[in-house]
Amino acid sequence: MSELINKLPEMKDKLEELLYMAIELFKIEDVPRKRLALDRAIRHILHACSEVYKANLVMQTAYVEKLVKKEEEK
Repeated sequence: MSELINKLPEMKDKLEELLYMAIELFKIEDVPRKRLALDRAIRHILHACSEVYKANLVMQTAYVEKLVKKEEEK
């Protein structure tokens, strides 16, 4: 689990890169079916980005709570 948590920033960066590439392809594509497929891909990438962001936020919150608890014990 901790290995996955450590890879969250890397996953976020790769998803953002993929998102920008899909958006650029969408801008230049003129075939409706391909644009629709790219639109779906962009939506899936955005959903994946939001899940990674949420996981990262949960991880950071847990870390802060741990620090606060440790400080309170002192």
